[in-house]
Amino acid sequence: PTVFGAAQYSLSTITIYADTIKGSDSATGTITSPFKTVERALAATRAVPNRATTSATIVFREGVYRPIAPLMLGAADSNLTLTSYPGETVTLSGAQQLTPTWRPVTTPAGTKVYTTTIAAVNFTTLVVNATRMILARYPNANPITSKFPEGTISSTTEWTPTSQN
Repeated sequence: PTVFGAAQYSLSTITIYADTIKGSDSATGTITSPFKTVERALAATRAVPNRATTSATIVFREGVYRPIAPLMLGAADSNLTLTSYPGETVTLSGAQQLTPTWRPVTTPAGTKVYTTTIAAVNFTTLVVNATRMILARYPNANPITSKFPEGTISSTTEWTPTSQN
């Protein structure tokens, strides 16, 4: 059939389920056997034969999904819908979750702080319990109010502030 001279097509539909808590990437992607990751659910939609004539939906169950790399969607992903399961909250986060071991220390000035070592991770922002932290640096500075503190490093252990006149 045609509508106003344009061909009308009927798309077949598939639904893939993902559950970051109870899923498995070796599962089948059904509601009772969901995939675990965004990447696996997306790969399943791309593997559908005749994908150009198939509408696909990925339904995410409640939880935080952390893709390993940015999701790259292209023309082959046309007619794809990403949605949460009704009544559930889903977060797609590009943040890397860290599980460091924190140690309390006392600074030479007597201030009590916590410290940890995070190896082989490159990041510019640290968020703890939804609050942005100020990363340790020398000299001390607040990146929100002073990106370039005034003064000089006079040795490997000394910071000389610019005199205030």
